[in-house]
Amino acid sequence: MDSKKKKVLVGAALFNWSETQRMITIVDGLWKNGWQVYFAGKGPYERLIADEPYKRVYLQCDTWWYDQKHIDRMMDMGRYGGRIGSAQELEQVVNEEIALIREIQPDLMLTGYRMTFTASARICQVPLVWCMSAVMSQPFITALYQETKKRLSNRSGTVISSGEKECIFEDSFACGRLLGHGKGTIEDWNKLLEEHGRPRLKGDLMLYAGDLTLMADAPELFPDIRENETWRFIGPILNYEDYPVPEMKTDRKKVLISIGSSCGKSLLVLLLQAALMASDYEYYITDVGYLTEAEKQEYPDNFHFYEKISLAEAAKQCDLALIHEGQGTIYNVLKEGCPAAAFPQAFEQRHNFENLIHNIPCGEMIYSKKTTKEMVHQVMVRMLEDPSYKEAAKKAAKIIRKYDQKENLAQQNAVMQIERFLAEWEEKK
Repeated sequence: MDSKKKKVLVGAALFNWSETQRMITIVDGLWKNGWQVYFAGKGPYERLIADEPYKRVYLQCDTWWYDQKHIDRMMDMGRYGGRIGSAQELEQVVNEEIALIREIQPDLMLTGYRMTFTASARICQVPLVWCMSAVMSQPFITALYQETKKRLSNRSGTVISSGEKECIFEDSFACGRLLGHGKGTIEDWNKLLEEHGRPRLKGDLMLYAGDLTLMADAPELFPDIRENETWRFIGPILNYEDYPVPEMKTDRKKVLISIGSSCGKSLLVLLLQAALMASDYEYYITDVGYLTEAEKQEYPDNFHFYEKISLAEAAKQCDLALIHEGQGTIYNVLKEGCPAAAFPQAFEQRHNFENLIHNIPCGEMIYSKKTTKEMVHQVMVRMLEDPSYKEAAKKAAKIIRKYDQKENLAQQNAVMQIERFLAEWEEKK
């Protein structure tokens, strides 16, 4: 890198805690290396960057582009893909981004879930870096597409539950669309690119990919993915949360219940109903503001509620975690050797966990569309009584903790990959 300060324009999904933390972790490393950081976006987790030494930049369109309707569509990639809003809305957002890019003139753009950067960066010909889970990589999606076709044919006669079969159908459709087979959802995006004289995207997956895409996962958990110049592993980004840690002074088995802000109150209530069926355990619950104080008082004394707690510290003391399976959640829980049962809500979440337990059987997946409190109760009791889950979780912890050491921090890996990529990009100019 030359002596002139490099500028990065960051587009974080400030409506999502984990995505915001992911971007903060990477740009903090860039800032420490002398970069000027311009942080765009609007959302409830802006408070996480309030004290950071970054220059905040705002786009007027974010006041409506990141309303609940558009966020719901962004998060449900399997159903909506690129159909987040109308063609007119998309054009307005991208045009505002183009104006901002021309004003700042960044050397690089970075995002973890601002898809419109995919268009505006290409139009302005600024190198773009995405940071995502490995399950959204071209190699993983290609392999998953082949696997879904094989499972749908079911020549082996394996019994598949109705919930699982429904997910396989959805995966087959979503993977085909992501890879550009059949009708996709990005025609409006491609028309916009063509109007600016830029090449079309070849499949929906290209919305979630940059000129360099960093995979924030442990490569040991994805043995079939081979890195290339476009897709690079950096290791899991482990969140270090400054939240209270509950005192768990009890000899009884302890269960952590943690769902994210994108899951909805109904899933939390379902898990609590299942917990009521097993009164011999102590429960430590993050309710992310879903329950009123009056509602919490309706539960017995072995239910301990917190709006937010340090997941890693809580998991260290618990025997089992019930989670919705956000990527950050599963890494922080498993880092402490705590097995988990997952109730993922979205395509990416589900495959994060399916891939994990395929390689290390440290948990169980419950397909949330068909979940009942009886099913949750059965899984919870089985996992607490079977020591093999805990042993497998210890194996996963051994892998993940390697990235908790200073020399293996994902932040350092990300900065190294970004600066190497940019140097090569500039050399080719």
